[in-house]
Amino acid sequence: MCAGSGASLLELAASQGATLFVTGELSHHDVLRAHALGLEVLLAGHTNTERGYLPRLAAAVHATCGVECMVSTADRDPLA
Repeated sequence: MCAGSGASLLELAASQGATLFVTGELSHHDVLRAHALGLEVLLAGHTNTERGYLPRLAAAVHATCGVECMVSTADRDPLA
């Protein structure tokens, strides 16, 4: 499972024995490449797969660097 665009991880997923690859988006040719590698693909939406992770990332940055992070509430899915 990969938020955003996971094209760069297709070969790794296949080499680890994955049969289903869940990601935010792939190009047409990346989907064909995934199928050639033996992977089925579920495209869950680029923006929405990243948005759920942002609060965790903000907390990790704060815990590691002491930087206060705010996640925007004004951001919206451009395809909605």
